[in-house]
Parts: sequence; C-alpha cells; structure tokens
Amino acid sequence: MNNRRRHQRLEIDLSADLAFRGQTFEECRICNFSEGGIYLQCDDERLDELLPNGYIAEPDRMDAVLSVASRQVRISLVYKHDHGVGGSIIDHQEAEALYTHLHSQRENKHIEQTPIEKAAVKPVIETLQSRLLDYLNPLLSSFFTQSTEALLARANEPQSSQQESTLILMMTALEREQAEISAAFLKQIEKAFDGLAGLSGVNPSTPTVINQELELVEKVEIDHWVVINEIAREIEAESALNLYHIETLLTYLTEHTIKDENNPLSPISLLNALKHALDRFDLEINCFHLILSVFQKTVLQGLDNLYEEIVGLLKEKGIDFTSDYQTSANKSHPAKKKFHPNVGRVLQQLSTLLNAKHHIRHEDLGPEVVWIDKNRVIESLNNLPLRFGSSVLKQLEHELENQPSDHQKLDPVVSAAISTGEELVSALRNDPLVPADLKDLLNRMEIQIIQEVVNDPSLLENSKHPIRQFLATIESLAPYLTTGNQLTQIRDMAQISQILDAIDCNKLDSVSEVTQALEALKHNQLEKFHHNRLLAIKHCEKDEQFISAERKVLTYIGNQLLGKSVTGAIAKLFQYGWVNLLVQTYAIEGQESTSWKAYSRVIEIMGKLFLNQSSPHEMSESRIRDLISLIRKGFRDYPVYPEESRNFAIELQTALIRGGDAATPFCEQRIEVDENYLTQFFSDRVNNPDNSAESAIGQASLERIKSLKIDTWMVVDPGERMLFLAWKNSDSSRFLFVDGDGLKALDITDCELAESLESGNYSVMQDRVQPIVDRAIDRILLSSFNHIKDESSTDELTGLFNRRRFERHLRELSVEAENNDTQHVLILLDLDKFQVVNDLCGFKGGDQLLQTVSSIVSSYLTEYGMVARIGDDEFALLMRNADLDKGFLNAESLRRAIEGYRFNWDGRLIPVSASLGVVQVDARQQADTSELLQAAKSACYMAKEGGRNCTRLYSASDSAYQKHRQVIQTIPAIQEALANDRMVLFAQPIVPLKQDAGLKPHYEILLRILDDKGEPQPPQRFIKIAEQYDLMRAVDLWVIDHFFDAITPYGDRLLGEVSFSVNLSTTSVVDSEFKRYLKQRISESPVPAEQLGFEVTETALARDIEDTVNFMKEVRSMGCSCYLDDFGSGFASFSYLKDFPVNYVKIDGIFVREMIQNTADLAMVISIMELAHFMDKVVIAEHVSDASIGKALQEMGVDFAQGYHFGRPRVFTEVLQEIVGNRQQISTA
Repeated sequence: MNNRRRHQRLEIDLSADLAFRGQTFEECRICNFSEGGIYLQCDDERLDELLPNGYIAEPDRMDAVLSVASRQVRISLVYKHDHGVGGSIIDHQEAEALYTHLHSQRENKHIEQTPIEKAAVKPVIETLQSRLLDYLNPLLSSFFTQSTEALLARANEPQSSQQESTLILMMTALEREQAEISAAFLKQIEKAFDGLAGLSGVNPSTPTVINQELELVEKVEIDHWVVINEIAREIEAESALNLYHIETLLTYLTEHTIKDENNPLSPISLLNALKHALDRFDLEINCFHLILSVFQKTVLQGLDNLYEEIVGLLKEKGIDFTSDYQTSANKSHPAKKKFHPNVGRVLQQLSTLLNAKHHIRHEDLGPEVVWIDKNRVIESLNNLPLRFGSSVLKQLEHELENQPSDHQKLDPVVSAAISTGEELVSALRNDPLVPADLKDLLNRMEIQIIQEVVNDPSLLENSKHPIRQFLATIESLAPYLTTGNQLTQIRDMAQISQILDAIDCNKLDSVSEVTQALEALKHNQLEKFHHNRLLAIKHCEKDEQFISAERKVLTYIGNQLLGKSVTGAIAKLFQYGWVNLLVQTYAIEGQESTSWKAYSRVIEIMGKLFLNQSSPHEMSESRIRDLISLIRKGFRDYPVYPEESRNFAIELQTALIRGGDAATPFCEQRIEVDENYLTQFFSDRVNNPDNSAESAIGQASLERIKSLKIDTWMVVDPGERMLFLAWKNSDSSRFLFVDGDGLKALDITDCELAESLESGNYSVMQDRVQPIVDRAIDRILLSSFNHIKDESSTDELTGLFNRRRFERHLRELSVEAENNDTQHVLILLDLDKFQVVNDLCGFKGGDQLLQTVSSIVSSYLTEYGMVARIGDDEFALLMRNADLDKGFLNAESLRRAIEGYRFNWDGRLIPVSASLGVVQVDARQQADTSELLQAAKSACYMAKEGGRNCTRLYSASDSAYQKHRQVIQTIPAIQEALANDRMVLFAQPIVPLKQDAGLKPHYEILLRILDDKGEPQPPQRFIKIAEQYDLMRAVDLWVIDHFFDAITPYGDRLLGEVSFSVNLSTTSVVDSEFKRYLKQRISESPVPAEQLGFEVTETALARDIEDTVNFMKEVRSMGCSCYLDDFGSGFASFSYLKDFPVNYVKIDGIFVREMIQNTADLAMVISIMELAHFMDKVVIAEHVSDASIGKALQEMGVDFAQGYHFGRPRVFTEVLQEIVGNRQQISTA
C-alpha cells in the first residue's frame, strides 16, 4: 500500500499564485499534482491564521483561485500542513486543462534536463551494475569473516544441542563454500540488472519479473520475509533521499515504476539476493537473522555513500533529477512510508482489494465452480443470523455451504471485502479518538459497512467511497461529542440514540443516509460549539484584562508605599476592598479615566496622614470632606463590605477633623509595608511566579508549548477526551481549552501544560492529519505486527519469555550493573534426564512436565525479576538487586521444590530433579551476555558432574567451562574429518575360548580419527561429542560405506570362515532413511548376511528400547547377528535381557579387568554369563588384558574373549589381506 490515492501524484516545481478570502498569496510553488488535485508550498504566515492544520471537514472548506501562468483554476482547499496546502479542482474541464498544462511543463523539463536516448540507456545500467559490484566485492570477505565469528560466538550459548550443531555446520559451510555463496549472490544481482534492462527495452528478450510483495508465502518463508523487510526498511530510512533520486532515474530510464524489489540497488534487493544464495542451507530463523544482521553491518551500512556517488556520477553524465525534486529548507523529500511488518490474511485481503481489477479470472478455476456474485452476498448478509464472537465471513460461508448448490465459491474480491470490512470495524473499536457512542454506532452498522465494501471494493483508493465519507463524518463529529458534565453526556447519547433507533427501524437503511443524519447532527453541534467557544474566549479575555490591571495596581501601590511605615487607616482601607476597587476601575475604565486618577490619589494622600500625633495632617476641613466623600463613593462602587466601610469612613473623618484622642489609634497603629504585606491583597496570578517549575520543565519544552497554534486539538486523560485550544494570552503563558460543546474545560499555565505533555497525560492530536480509514488500516497492520512481535518474544509451550527476549533483558541488566555498580543474580536450571521422560511419556508428557516446571520456576520470581525458557529443558531466572547468598538460597529452594514434585503420567510416578548454576551479574563479572550465560552453564555442568540434583556457584577456575570450550572446538574437526576422509577403520579379533564348540573367530570393526600428523587416535572423545551434537548419523554412514567398500573386492574369498561386527549408534538405528540404506548395502554385499553383525550399546538401547528392538528384528530377519555391547554398566535390568533379540552379549570390560582381584566383579561376570546362557545368548568378555583373565574366563564357560591379550586393533584393510592370504596358503598346502 505504498500509494492509496486514486490518481498517481506527479512531482513538479512551478510558481503559482493563490487567492482566497480577499487576500493574495504570491510566490507559491506547485510541488505535485494529479488529475484531481494539487499541492502547493507557501511560506506566507497569513495562511496559519486562516487555515487550521490537517484535513478540513467538507462544510468548513473554502474555495480559492489558483493562478498558473495565464490560467486561473478554482480549487477547494481540503488540507493544510506546515507550509503547504492541498486542494481539489472544482470544475472537471478546468482540472483536465490544468493537468495537461502541468504534465507538458513537467515533460519539457525532463526532456531539457535528461536528453538521454534509448541507445544510451544500456551503458548507464551497465555503469550502475559495475559500480555496485565494485562496492560489494571488497566487503564480502569481511562479511564472511564476521559471520563466521558471530556464528561461533552464538554457538557458545546455544538454545539446544541441535541449534549448536546447526550453527557450527553453517559456520563451516561459510568457510568452505565462500566462493560458491558469493557467486550465487552476485548472479542474483546480475539477474536483477538483466530484468531492469528488459523493462527499459534494451534487452527485450530478458524476462521481467513482476513483484508481488503482498502475495502470501509459506509459513517458513514468512519469518525470513519479516527479517528481510525489517532490516531493509531500517537502511532505507537512512538513505531515503538518495535512494529516491536513483529510483526516479530508473523509472525515467525504464518507463516503468521502479520501487524496492525491482530496484537492483535497493537494500531489499540485496537482501533477497543473499537469501537466495543461502536458501540451499535451509537456515532456521535465528541463524538466518544473525547472518543478515552481519550483512547489514558490513555491507548495507555504507550504501548511502554509494548512492550519493552514483547520483553525482549521473549528474556528470547530464542526467540530473535532483533539481526538479530538490527539497528546499521547508520541503521534505518523499520519505519511505513507515512499514508495519505483517503476514498472512490481513495483507492478502488488502492486496486483493488494491488489485481488484486484476484478480484471478473465474474461468481459470474451471467451469464446474459456481461463483457467488456480490448481489447475492449483499442479500445474504441482510438475512444472516449473526452470532456474537464469530466472524461474519465464517458465518456467511457456513450458511452458503448448507445451501443445495454444489461447488459454490465466494469471489476472492468479495471475500477480501468482507474480511476487510470486519477488520476495519474492529480497528475503529480500538481507536481512542472515536467516542464510545460512535463506536456503538459502528457496531450497529457493521453489516451495512461490509455490504458497502462488497458493493464497491475501491475503499482503499476512492476518496469518495461511501464508507470513507461515512467515517470522515464520524471523525469530524467525534471531537464535538463531549465527555464533560453528565447533562451534556445524556444529551449527546440521546442524539446518537435517535440515529440508532432509526437504523434499527430501517428508517436509515443505507450508509449514505446515516452519513446525512450524522452531518445534520454535526451541523448542530458546530453551531453550539462556535457560540459557546466565543463566550469562553470573551470571558478569558476579560479575565486577562483584570490580571493585567492587578499587575498595574500592584506596581502603583508599591511605588507609593513599599518600604514605608504608614498609618493603620490604610490597612482598613485595603481590608474593605480598596485594592479590588482600583483593579476594577483600571480594567473597566482605564488608566486615563477620572475615577482611576481619583481613587488612586486616595492611596497617595493616605500615605502622608497620621505621621505624628501632634500634627496628624495638614488638610483643610473642605479637603477632608472631599477625601471622605471620595472614599464613600469608592465603597459604593465596590459595595462588598457596606457596613464596615461606612463605619471606617466615619472614624476617619472624626479623626481628621477632631484630632487629639480621636486620631490616636490611627497614629499609633503603624504598618511596615513590604512585598509580603502587599501581595496578600492580590490574587496568586500576579504574585511572583515559581521559576523552579519553569526550570524543571526546561526551555525547549516551554518553547514547544508557546508555539502551539489556536485550533489545535489535544487528547487528555489518555484517550478519554479531546479538547480544543480556543485561546492563549499574549505571551503564551496561559491557555484555554474548550470541550466539544465549546464550554471551558481547561484553563492552564504554560508550565502546567508542558508538564502534562511530558508525563503523557496530554498529547497533541497529530493523528488527525491522517484520514480515519488510513489510520484504521495502519492500526490493523500494527496490531498484526505486535502479535508477531509478542510471539517472537514468548515461548509458545510455557508462555514464558523465550531466549531472545531474556538475552536482551540480561544485556540491559549487565549494563546497568556496570554503570550503577549494582549486583544481580542469574540462575540457570537444567532438568535432569529429561529425555527419559520424553521416552517414557512421549512428547505430550514431556510438554506437560515443562509447563508444570515453568509454573514452579515462576513462583520463585522476585520483584522486577524475569524468568524464561531458553532451551529444550533449560530455564533461566534473573534476580534483581540480589547477591550470591540470596541467589544460592533461592536456587536451592527452587531445586527442592522441583525435587519434591511427583510427576504423574498414566498412573506412574516419575521422579523429577534439576541441576542449577548460579552466577553473579555485577561490574566485576563479564558484561557480555554470552559469557554470563556460558558461566551459568558451566556451573550447571559442575552440578551435573557432581551427581545432578544440586546447585553450584560459578567459579572462573572450574574445568567444566574450559572443557565445554574444547568440545566446541572439536566439532569442526569432526566435520573436517568426515569431509576429507581423515578417519580409518580398524579391526580387533574376537577369539573363541571353547576350541571344541565349533565357534568361529570374528572381528569387531573399530573407528579411529587421524590427527594432524596422520596418526590414528582413540575415538572415545570423538564419538561422545558426535553423539551429543547430532553428528553420529554422518559418522555411521561413513563407517558403513567404508566397511562394505573394503570387503567387496574380496568377494567369495571371505566366505564361511570369518564374521564381522560393526558398531552403530541409536540415532542411526532408529532413523528410517539410515535403515533403508543399510539394508540396501547388506543385500548388495558379496559377503553373506550370516557373516555380518551390528553392535548396539546397552546404554543406547535404553534410550529408545522399542525402535532399537525393531531394528534388531529387521536385521536378524535378513540373517545378520546382533550384539548387545557393554552389558552390565547401563540402565537395563537383567529381566529385560530375554526381550532383546540379540545373538551375542558382551560383558562390559569394567567388570572383566579386575575380576581376579575383585570378587564382586567376578560375581557380576558369572551372573551375566549364566543368565545369557540360560537365554541362549552367546557371551563375549571384553578388555581381556592378560593370560590369567583369559584362562579364568575359559574355565567358567565364557564363549569368546576380546582384548589386547588376544590381539590389538589393526588397520582393517591389513586384516582383510591377512585373512585372504592365510586362506590361500591353506588351500595351496
């Protein structure tokens, strides 16, 4: 939705004049135009006095005359913003003529400035491609290096072993296949430029790709799409101007609109090219996001410099679009529209509506489909029995499905229209700028709104659509529905109720009729609003006059009396209202009036009276009578204290005429006049203001407040009310806001207003610049994005935060610890033997246990802390403002709580325990998130090694951390060994101990890895790591291939005399693809299946008993033997042995080595042997190191022995040659 306008806007820069309301505005500039309207820039401040900012409601719009060259065109002013106005052209013929003229002016400018011929297009495109490649090639090497480092760092803190393996594999792939990935990436860029050339007609054979950004994608693609768009929009915002110039150039060259994906130079094109190059690795989303973030930092960050260089290069070639579209100080370039990442249904609906003219043809879906047209849908909606809480579209589809006609389908545009109508009403319900009464109206109108969108799907493009006009009326009416006193609320509700009743009675049965009723209501509201507003303004202006008068009177009295000792008569004069009389006189009659001069003279005279008792005054009797008469007149003009003031006048006259004792009280009572004394007779509004409030707010905030313009709407009481700025005083220190009735609602100072804005209690209603429909659509998209964002921060199973959100919080906490010297605690919890629960209870049982554990862990969350699930069976807990002691005690309490819980599944009680690691987060500890998590994991390893079900504190000196680092470094060595055949097969003989029992010798196939010197090394550590990080399938495949490849050349020369057993891991034997491949190699082998066997350890068997037993049965059915290795040391009970379909049982060497010296080991060997023989199994003893052990085994009846005493492992190929050579010697003899 980059452009929702009905007509395309074309940029231009042309002078024009504008005239309206008897004033002419010269030196305006036409910035852009379309077939229906025009936008002008005008810096004349008179516009601010005549027009309010934002969209102008239709009744308030003014007509104006636009003069361009010698043409005059009548326009209606519909919009004002900052220094520009937008207008729609009133007369259709005048609109066509102006459009033709402006278009020709625009084309002439383009022809003059860009005299580029078609033949010159190809070199320009080739130059652009060359410059881009020159920019990219040096940066790719850094990208690969930093990506590898980032992957390795992330591998040190994985969410699971599977993810760790994935990260390591990708790291190795980037190192090994850097050239191939680079080539694929650059190939995509080449294709993009070929497509551009095809659009321009330079290479007509090149197929062009039509971008469908809003087309639905598979779920796995959605996450990648969101990541790409998120990064692209961030880079585009930084490079918007230069990118705009380049897209303008490419649009001109190709004569096609070039935006985003079809611009080979854009960030999103480069990101898509990289994605295409990486697609074959099937990256999971976290790994993909990590690599693209590195690409952003190493490659995309400098794109704006490249764009600037390209624009400069094109200017040198005479191709300059920046002058026509160059922004002046008061213009803003066409910025990228803010993008709300969104997926799925919402975008599909909006896309379908935007492309309604190009939607799928009905005949493409076959003649058997019956399409339900919009008229039938509109009729069905009238009769639809709506059910609360259910989608209208779902209900309609359900009703239509129940009708007899087969293969009925809703037209895609109709479906999109219904869904969009529903989403629109839902979004408006949540719009804080729509009052509750109007939301009720919208709810009642939902079906009519949907019907109008179905009838005319051009809602998003057509400014005259009935729904747009209906919603525009609601928007313009909304501020005038007051939420003030109860009486006005009841009145407003009654007016809306009349309209609702008319809708219910079908007196208003269309959206247009309801719009007209609302317009009538708005007209009445506006009349009342303007009348009351003027009254409120007059009251404030009068009040401001009195405040100014108070200040003048205070200054005057201060000049007369401040710092003097005056008679108590003045105190009584002030007490009975003389100050207020002066203020009233000054405000109403003015400083030059006779009354003011007379009443103010009283203060001057009184200040000189009763200075001493011997001579209280020097006034004649006539002057005394004049003074008393003036005082009495003043108190009659201000008759607040009539009795007191009359008595005061008599006392004063007596004292002045008689003197002596009558004057004594006035002489003796003295008043020391200072500021505190004077200010008590004045209101707080004129006293010295509290400058601390102003300094606390800050000058910048006050300046923003003072610049607020009359007619600004303010949202107060977060979203509850909208108030109108009706008036402010001359120095913008006082503001009057009125409500929707025009009644005074808020009289506030500049400091109070600034404080309320900063706190968020008030906000300037800037959203009114955006039409209500666009605002609703943005709300739909933003709501969808927020849903995705919430999902991306939450673990779906437990509802806890996930690893990504937890890491972000941990990072913030570690920075806080470093900056503020605070300390916190990180606790990592790893469930013990969780895989056993999954094996016994299945994934459903495992999920239930995880949900229960998450509840237990959450109950130990401290104030302001955080808990998250960061791995399959791992939880993390953050304790704020806690030391290690508190952390350890909390961790131990949590461990005991989990230990005390008994997990019940299908009547079986399964014990649960956990190992916990605790690490301090403070300024002394590592601030890096990965190191903190790795430290906690290291402590967890110590707990595991200490027997599980315990808590350990992290210590930098522990070996577990170092051990894990070594494991991580070993993984690439395993992958390299597999890739380069740095492994070799060995064979060790298994010798029969009963010479007369007809037992034949055989060999166990063993694996060795070659070190850097080519020397074979024992595989124990190698195998353990491969099993832990899901690499054993690849290892087993290598062994199987090399084993069969080795024996195949010898064919029948191995028949009958010797057999071989190959070790396999559980992960391989339960994998269906591996089993299929193994069976194929067995069936193709020249050596009979009877001479082949496969060994599985008892420990591995216990992990997945059912699937492993099935594997044994399958290979035995082919004639192969099965071996149970290391029996006695694992989890299997003796009683299970009868159920294992094995031919051979191998006694674990830990019992065999010391059986001569240790009677317990000897008893164990004898028990296993007797039990196995009882169950018809052949017994093999491992690790036979000397003759005495071999002799003892032979005497007790063990069938076979294996160990250094009978033969060390040797290279398999040498053993094969020896076997064949011995047979040839025997046959020759």
